[in-house]
Amino acid sequence: MNFGVPANSLLLFRACDEGDYETARGILEPGAPKESGRQSRLRSEAGSECNTADMLSLVPVDCTDEEGNTALQFASASGHENLVRFLLRKGASVDIRNNYGWTPLMQAARFGHLTVAHILLENGAEINGRNRLGASVLTMAARGGHTHVVKLLLESGAYVDDYDHLAVAADAVSNGNNNNSCSTAGFGGSEGCLGGGGRDFMDIIALMVAAQHGHEAAVRLLLEWGSDVNFFPEDNWLGTTDGGHPQRKGGCGSATRGTWS
Repeated sequence: MNFGVPANSLLLFRACDEGDYETARGILEPGAPKESGRQSRLRSEAGSECNTADMLSLVPVDCTDEEGNTALQFASASGHENLVRFLLRKGASVDIRNNYGWTPLMQAARFGHLTVAHILLENGAEINGRNRLGASVLTMAARGGHTHVVKLLLESGAYVDDYDHLAVAADAVSNGNNNNSCSTAGFGGSEGCLGGGGRDFMDIIALMVAAQHGHEAAVRLLLEWGSDVNFFPEDNWLGTTDGGHPQRKGGCGSATRGTWS
C-alpha cells in the first residue's frame, strides 16, 4: 500500500513504470490536453477520488513514494528512454537516492538498460556512487551480466577494481522494500546482506561477482580493463579454519561455501 502518497503522484509513478509518456506529460505540464482514457483508467487504479482538473495539476517532478523512489527511478528501472529524457528536461535530480541509496543510474545498470545509462551519464550521474549496502554501479551491472553496460561504465570512468564494502544492518533487512531490498538488489543473504546483530562487511570487486554468476563476457571485459584476477579481500579474513579454508572476521566459514555461493 502507498498510504500518504498523493494520488496524482501515484499516477505519475505508474505512468513512468509502464512507459506512458502522455500521462506523465499531462501530470507534469500545466495546460495539458484533456485526460485520456488511459489516464482515467490509471487514476482509477491509483484509488483517486479527485476530479480531472485536480489530477492535471502540476506535481513536483522529484516527488517520492514511501520508499523514496521518484518518477526518474521508475523510468530508469524500466528502461523508458523518452520518459527519462522528459523527466530530466523537467528538472528531475539525476542523482536522487531512494531510502536504500539507489540512484537512477544504479537502477539502469541493475536491469541492463544501456541507452538509459548513457542518458543519465550525459546528464552528470555519479558513476562511482554506492547504495547503502556499499554496492557500486559497476558491480550491479556485472552481477547481471550486462556486458554492454559494464563497457559503457568503464569507458566513462568507473573504477574497475573499486572495492564494494557490502554491509547491511538488521533493520535494513526487515524494512520490506520489494524493489530495493538486499535480495532483489542482487546482494542477498549470501552476498553481503549477512544480517544478524550489528553490521558485517565484505570486500568484493566486479570481477568476483561476474565470475561467481558465470558471466564469461563480463569477466573477459573486466580482465581486459585490468581487473586483478588474484584479488583477495585480505582485510576481511583471519587465517584459515581447521579445514584449511579462509576464515572471515566475525565468524567462521569459507570463501567457497556459505559466504558468496
